[in-house]
Amino acid sequence: MRARRTFLVMEWLTLVWVGATMGTAGAQGPGGPDSPLTIPHILRLPALADLALAPDGKRVAVSALYLGVESILVLSDPDQPGKVVAASEGRDREPDWSPDGSQIAFVSDRDASSRSHIFLARPDDEEARQLTDHQGEDKRPRFSPDGSHIAYLSRRLATETGWDLWIIPSTGGKARRLTDDPLDEADPRWSPDGKWIAYTLRAGHHVNRTVAVVAGSSEGLAEPREVLPESWQGDSHSARWSPDGGKLAFVSDHGGVKNIFLVPATGGEPEPLLQSELEETEPAWSPDGTEIAHITNREGNLRLTLTAVSPRKSRLLTLGSGVYAEPQWSPDGETVVSFYEGPVYPRDVWFFNKGGGRSRLSETLPPEVDPRQMIRPELVRFQSFDDRTITGFLYVPLDASPENPASLIVRPHGGPTSQWRNGWHPFEQLLAQQGIAVFAPNVRGSSGFGLEFENLNDRDWGRGDLEDLVAGTRTVVARPEIRSDRIAIWGVSYGGFLTLAAIGRYPDLFVCAVEAVGMPDLEKLYRETNQVGRNYLEREIGPLRGNLSLYRELSPVRNVEKIKTPLVTFHGQDYPLVPYTTTKLPFLRALNRPNYPLMEYLIKGDHVQATYRYALYPGSTRFYLEKILEFLLVYL
Repeated sequence: MRARRTFLVMEWLTLVWVGATMGTAGAQGPGGPDSPLTIPHILRLPALADLALAPDGKRVAVSALYLGVESILVLSDPDQPGKVVAASEGRDREPDWSPDGSQIAFVSDRDASSRSHIFLARPDDEEARQLTDHQGEDKRPRFSPDGSHIAYLSRRLATETGWDLWIIPSTGGKARRLTDDPLDEADPRWSPDGKWIAYTLRAGHHVNRTVAVVAGSSEGLAEPREVLPESWQGDSHSARWSPDGGKLAFVSDHGGVKNIFLVPATGGEPEPLLQSELEETEPAWSPDGTEIAHITNREGNLRLTLTAVSPRKSRLLTLGSGVYAEPQWSPDGETVVSFYEGPVYPRDVWFFNKGGGRSRLSETLPPEVDPRQMIRPELVRFQSFDDRTITGFLYVPLDASPENPASLIVRPHGGPTSQWRNGWHPFEQLLAQQGIAVFAPNVRGSSGFGLEFENLNDRDWGRGDLEDLVAGTRTVVARPEIRSDRIAIWGVSYGGFLTLAAIGRYPDLFVCAVEAVGMPDLEKLYRETNQVGRNYLEREIGPLRGNLSLYRELSPVRNVEKIKTPLVTFHGQDYPLVPYTTTKLPFLRALNRPNYPLMEYLIKGDHVQATYRYALYPGSTRFYLEKILEFLLVYL
């Protein structure tokens, strides 16, 4: 079989149902009551982000990506649908409430330029007022404590300093630039008195970030003040002001693992909030300043923790498995609001009372889908080639048994600086309900296990991490309910790189492979990728100059002649991080030989993002999943 190229035209796949989720259960979608999860269900699921609790502590604004449209949604009643704010055909995101709760600032590309700018709207408005308008782009609006100004990040075409910090009156008027660092700024946060703005300095370039403060009242460029001492080592970010403005809580891997530190806002020596061997992130001060809510990461389960500032004492607010994110306090300090997702439930907004009890404000799972038919994965531990303990999540179909063993798909994650977490993974649930087991390992190089583990695959892509993957696979298929002769592998981005490396290095282990936007030739990738990609490669492997032989040695293209595993591959015409023509096509041409089963799909435009963001382009997601299932039906 020779390579077959299919162009997916950007199109809208008409869905014959419309789901009214985000509050009440809404109209029943495809399938009857107690239905298993299906592809139409996945397409119908909204993806929530950017949680913003209103000053009244009752309403929550989120960005909701639903059927390809991203909107600002205000949730206030679990029994009622959410209210879309100033609906548009653009992508609306990153909401922030005014201090009196009367307005929401957000980012949108709804104007004629299709560039992202700052807009304002009242929660009940059908139209929004544009606040910024220029040839660049804006993001991350933040109201000042008195509501008179909005700080935001802006990238102007006339400058070469990336994302800088700007400020503009909330009623409109002339914007002022506050910073011009040659590297990016990120995450602006006003001090409680409105005089200062803390932000992350040196963001977006894969170098160690730090925390800085700048005067918000400056009439022009202000001199930023770095808060951390020069001797401070580590990647530091996510600064949050204490309610009295005297301290900043921030996240840093200074001690070898991401933890929360406290530092005087005027600068000084940071002190750890707690001495933890686990990753502690996303600090949020209680209104009285006595506690900090944060996220504790234990092997891919991320839980809500409360830590008293003095004396230091921590307790888990949530005990169940899953992933919590973006915690915020109610004004009375009695409730923490956050996102929660679990293996059988998509991300929703939840309220957690300090004294116990919880309530859900949104419900995104279609009402007819039965969670009992979905899989709660098992955390598997195994020894790799160097006796290091590696973990992964194993989804075993409900009907798998020694008498009826399941085929297996191995799912390396992207990154590689990323982590497979015990959250909502609809593709994996879909496979498990098709009777296929799924193994998702966190190989060396993954985040969430400390800096040493995260750096283990630096200058070693496709070697030690691949050996971890193979060791985990062999551990899993030794179980009687898993078949050892029917193993597939499916990876996207860096997971796609590992997939190509695996079928070249271990051509007899996998009976078929699925790959999307992977990188077969690291030398070509370095030469052709954009600046973001090149910066990342330099951090992970080093500059091409002086490391050319290493780039070539690590590249899967080196073993292209050994590949015999049937492969279906997906790429995008417009994907500047991994350009198709120069970095992928030569590899595929080398594979396109007589009798080799290769199927290639080139997805038009930037719709290849559907391979990892299912709600962004529903038509492309449907195409992607259906082609994978067709391929697996033949080869697995």
